[in-house]
Amino acid sequence: MHLRTRYYGLISACVALCALWVWLSATVVDAQIGGPTLSGLPTAGVAGNAVKLGGSGFAPGGYEGPILWDGVPVETMLIPTGGSFIRDFILPLNAAPGDHTLTICRGSPCLIGAAAQQASTIMRVTATAPQLPAKVAYVYGADVA
Repeated sequence: MHLRTRYYGLISACVALCALWVWLSATVVDAQIGGPTLSGLPTAGVAGNAVKLGGSGFAPGGYEGPILWDGVPVETMLIPTGGSFIRDFILPLNAAPGDHTLTICRGSPCLIGAAAQQASTIMRVTATAPQLPAKVAYVYGADVA
């Protein structure tokens, strides 16, 4: 009788470990399949305005990632070791009104193949940046000519 109880305990422990392993491996696979995400706040603004970019799900490592505006690199950032970030981004001054695709990818230039990762979001430019004359002078109350 003692021998049978001993095997039941061992079998129960094995079943519990297997169930835990299956549960943990499914969670990791789900996280890898989802891929990186990118969002911007606000999602619309005048050309030249600042927005906050938030990204997550990039592979950990502390590597460079180009920021692409409609597929053209405009800036490079460091994707931190954890693979998530929040940073400021200035909408390009020459951006035309309308919807534009903002993309951040892994590697500089963007990696291709199995190591490739990228995330995109749509940013709406509502108006062009104000154009100022070539020479601008500011006169303050304390200035005397």
